[in-house]
Amino acid sequence: WPELLRRIDPEQLDPLKQVASWAASSTLSFVFGLANLLMVPVYTFYFLRDFDKMKAWVFDLVPIGWQPLVLKSALAIDLKMGQFIRGQLTLCTLLAVLYSAGLLAFGRIDMALLVGVASGYLFIIPYLGTIVGVVVGTILCLLKFGIDWHLLGVLGTFGVVQLLEGTLLTPKIVGESVGLHPMVVILSLFIGGALFGFMGILLAVPATAALAVLAHADFHLVVGEFEDLLARRRMRRRLQRDGQRGHIVVVLLGDRIDLVQALARFGGSAGDLVQRDAADQPAAIFHRRVRTGRDVLV
Repeated sequence: WPELLRRIDPEQLDPLKQVASWAASSTLSFVFGLANLLMVPVYTFYFLRDFDKMKAWVFDLVPIGWQPLVLKSALAIDLKMGQFIRGQLTLCTLLAVLYSAGLLAFGRIDMALLVGVASGYLFIIPYLGTIVGVVVGTILCLLKFGIDWHLLGVLGTFGVVQLLEGTLLTPKIVGESVGLHPMVVILSLFIGGALFGFMGILLAVPATAALAVLAHADFHLVVGEFEDLLARRRMRRRLQRDGQRGHIVVVLLGDRIDLVQALARFGGSAGDLVQRDAADQPAAIFHRRVRTGRDVLV
């Protein structure tokens, strides 16, 4: 044995080393993948158990002044996601009906109803149902009829239904469920697929719906800030006008101006503060006159 081992060229062992390395890495990858798969239920359990706590913790990180807007936007996005899932399930049901009818009428394969229903509901993951349906339908057709016109019926069924899905059903059903125009849905699917591939197609519509909610919230925020700016300018001009008449107007814009600091600036004190209707209308504009010389808020 020692003499035989000395005669072996080390370079001849390279293929064996590569096979052993590949086998070891594949085994480790399989073991780690299986371990991760077994941990999914554990992750899911703890995630669902502490989900409310995580939401509260994230919400506490938001500045107080932004919390109403963030909460409103989060609720709107949650509503859109629910509508998207319901729209996707409606689409899958319709596809299951169309696939089943086409396979029964034109393919005439065995288990046509089962293949059609499975293909339709597997479309919850885009194009997975179509791929599975084409492969299984083709195999069943070849086993029953061989290569004849029934094969064209199977392929034509999936081709026509897929064409209807991409150009009419998804933009109409899913788009209307999340409040998006059909053309916006089509463009989002094209852009998502071009930029991020399969994951882009999968997330294109819900991501576009979420962006639409955020854009709507930002628009109203900008409009609100612009209205507040105009209100401040009007109040500043009024302050200057009333100051010339011997009066001073104290202005409260929501909770953005500290009244105590405002009163101190005009010679008043915290004891002069009389807050009316602020609890009922915190975002309105309140102004009170302060008599100069007596520092009494009336």
